Amino acid sequence: MKNYCIDCLNKGIKTEISLKVKRCQSCAQKNRFKNKENHPFFGKKHSETHKKRISKTLKKAYKEGRKKVCHTKKSKKIISDKAKERFKDPTKHPNFKDGRTLQKYYCKEPDCNREISLCSALYHQGRCQSCAKKGKLGYWYGKKRPEHSKKMSGKGSPTYIDGKGNDPYPLEFNNKLKEQIHKRDNHKCQVCNKSQLEKGKKLSTHHIDYNKENNKEDNLISLCQNCHVKTNYNRKVWKKYFKIKE
Repeated sequence: MKNYCIDCLNKGIKTEISLKVKRCQSCAQKNRFKNKENHPFFGKKHSETHKKRISKTLKKAYKEGRKKVCHTKKSKKIISDKAKERFKDPTKHPNFKDGRTLQKYYCKEPDCNREISLCSALYHQGRCQSCAKKGKLGYWYGKKRPEHSKKMSGKGSPTYIDGKGNDPYPLEFNNKLKEQIHKRDNHKCQVCNKSQLEKGKKLSTHHIDYNKENNKEDNLISLCQNCHVKTNYNRKVWKKYFKIKE
């Protein structure tokens, strides 16, 4: 499945983007600053000296064929030093809001008092990771839910199908047979087409008809661990997928 930018499609242009995003970077910035007052440079203008510097750099770039300017370590230090001198008072910075990032935050536990980040101080109740893992935040820490465990066990579990998931594999399904199938498939996952070296883990062998006793080579296929977990859900769809692939 290919995902395209919403705003670019209205203009008749197709720009591919990831599935998690609706807009490309350029359209996202335009949508972000639709209200001009939200822009950090709103109501401000470049000085004449700054405009002259911009014009000089552009003229040089056009003469040289508009090559990209790569900053060296010295130039980066000069730029950073100038920015520090310019914004010694952080309240004058255009992105300054309330000075929360300048403050230091510490864990609320009296025995700890470790320094923590702004995110954990504001959104994670002001505790460090070690204190949070001890169960001081968990509501169900030290409690039991027997009714919930009964509901989620057996047929109540969302992954329950036939109750044969814990049955042992037969002796025919051994390491030799697995290696033969991995060689047949060139040590690649047959869903994502990534090799064993790229994954950094051994491939697993999957039964196409989900029958552990059927260990024929036509019924076995090599998959990575991530894709093998996906095949445990929507089994009818995966059966059709592997049949079409054959």
